[in-house]
Amino acid sequence: MGQKFVGWIEKNEGLILILLLVVILRIPALFEPYWYGDEGIYLTVGQAMTHGSRLYAQIVDHKTPIIYWLAEFTGKLIGLKLILITAGVISTALFYFLVKKLFSKTRAQNITTLVFALLTTLPMLEGNIANGELILMPFVLTGMYGFWRFWPQKSAPALTPYFIGSMFGLAILTKVPAGLDLLGLGIFLILMMPFAWHKINRAAYIRFGLKIGAGCGVPIGLSMIYFALRGDLYDYLQFGLLYNVWYISAWGPPFQNAVAVFLSSLSGRLMILAGLTFWFWRQRKNLDPGFLFTVIWFLYALFGALLSLRPYPHYLIQIVPAGAILSGFLIEGSKQKRWISAAIIGTTIGIIYSLRFTLYPTVAYYKTFSRYLTGKITQEQYYNSFDERVVESYVIAKWMTEHTKPDERIFIWGNEPIVYSLAERSPVGKFTTTFHIESLDAFDETGAALETIKPKIIVVMEYEKTKFPELRAILASQYVQIKKIGQAFIYKRLI
Repeated sequence: MGQKFVGWIEKNEGLILILLLVVILRIPALFEPYWYGDEGIYLTVGQAMTHGSRLYAQIVDHKTPIIYWLAEFTGKLIGLKLILITAGVISTALFYFLVKKLFSKTRAQNITTLVFALLTTLPMLEGNIANGELILMPFVLTGMYGFWRFWPQKSAPALTPYFIGSMFGLAILTKVPAGLDLLGLGIFLILMMPFAWHKINRAAYIRFGLKIGAGCGVPIGLSMIYFALRGDLYDYLQFGLLYNVWYISAWGPPFQNAVAVFLSSLSGRLMILAGLTFWFWRQRKNLDPGFLFTVIWFLYALFGALLSLRPYPHYLIQIVPAGAILSGFLIEGSKQKRWISAAIIGTTIGIIYSLRFTLYPTVAYYKTFSRYLTGKITQEQYYNSFDERVVESYVIAKWMTEHTKPDERIFIWGNEPIVYSLAERSPVGKFTTTFHIESLDAFDETGAALETIKPKIIVVMEYEKTKFPELRAILASQYVQIKKIGQAFIYKRLI
């Protein structure tokens, strides 16, 4: 037993060193303040659920539920960060064992895994943030590993395809665009289906794919049953699933050229994706299955990452697994594989640049943390290095905890989910930010909630210029300003 363990360590020492690096690089995330809006929203929603609010019906964001259940379970930012580290370690290990199936050379396996680990860990793609793309990664990679190990050319236990599908179902319940990874897998099955072979062989592929689809539907179906039993199915469909349809169409490209605008539209991108899929179908006999699997996965993951055209760096994490594998084919691959991989990677970099994705600084992130750890800068300076208003948010939240009770709701007119989550106070109404109220035109609904609940404290942020006449009328007739903290005007109810 001891010799086997030592042998396993020697055989996988590259993975062990990379996992150690992942943990070390993620340590600064445990010291981060509450500063990132999405994390604040997750925690605000989770805390509201802890206080009895029903997800989607009484407290709302636009993602599927797993991220909010995790936030409810942890309750604190440190809990989300620990989940982030755990997901990172598991994802890196799963990725390593997947690439061991695709590459024969240890050098390609280790370099490819290192590329994956760095791109999913470093701050440049927001690897330090507990975003859905990172939380769902273990589900996607478990599904991809299981698929590649047991797809129809190989023997598989009867329940394997259902398990593979269930992993993608859980990924979708963390963030909907993960469905594009599953779609890519399905397209690969179709491309590899032996159309010219005996019908029994074709039937094996079809059965395998249908079982994966059924497995994916199980957790999604169970989630719908759960919300239906609570009487919240309509709200779940509206905000958890179908909201993404609006989200896709709410953002345009940052350029004016008519051809480029069309190609970047949903129709244009679908046309390009269909064309590339057809080309690779024609080339399938000239490409080995592992390479074709990677290319199709990458193309459909890229479509998912660019679904809304919003240039948020963490969206690009969706293409990292397949992209890292493509980089491996630059090391271990035929001339054809190398030029195809280089063309795909180069074109993707051009697309990312044209859509004006901005990467977060990495060297400065670790340098600032080092200065904080060694006492060269104060905690206040460290906190404000993330955002100049972080300390202000902490001061506002502290004031809230001192002047309101835990079960009292507050209302903030502005995009300040960090204050809600720090103060552990639930917002009035369904929404955690002005952005959501404005984008969904929920002014009347929010105004009605303010009139019904009559919160003791209302905060209006000085920077917020969105008009809300009903709020102004409520403040004028029922509230008086008692304090100003930074940009926060704090109002207290008179009666």
